[in-house]
Amino acid sequence: MTTFADELGIAPSIVVGRLQREELIPFSHMNDLKTRLDWTE
Repeated sequence: MTTFADELGIAPSIVVGRLQREELIPFSHMNDLKTRLDWTE
């Protein structure tokens, strides 16, 4: 997945999020490729 994302020039988490949102993969798959953001300080 990271090679595909690299070819597109985007983060792997974007590809995973789109695949999950489009229901092409379950939300329990490939979450290790997602980047966690902390919005609190």
